[in-house]
Amino acid sequence: MSEIKNIETLYSFYTLMQTKIGNEKINLSKFKTESNIDYDLKEDVFDNIEENLKQLVTASKELQELDLSKDFTEINHSQLFHRNIAELMGILRRLSVAFEDLADFHELFIQSLPDPAESDF
Repeated sequence: MSEIKNIETLYSFYTLMQTKIGNEKINLSKFKTESNIDYDLKEDVFDNIEENLKQLVTASKELQELDLSKDFTEINHSQLFHRNIAELMGILRRLSVAFEDLADFHELFIQSLPDPAESDF
């Protein structure tokens, strides 16, 4: 699944850049703390995104099992339809939170970059 590879590539980018710039400002295993809970970039953000993207693909495939040629009333009475709609809501909410955490990290990452005007080339 290319989405997962892209997520892994993005994580590798951040870790490599942290190493290259010697950035000690951001601790990747504790990049933010909320309610005394430390957030690890890999476990709490990237692994969650990866897991939920896989679940989204599975849920989407299950939706394809619905016979959409039927009348909406008949579709609406289907347990598969309601189970998948509820499952999709949970997956999308979790992805939303994980991507918000990723955006928070990216903001910290940008703020931690040295000023290019002060960098030696």
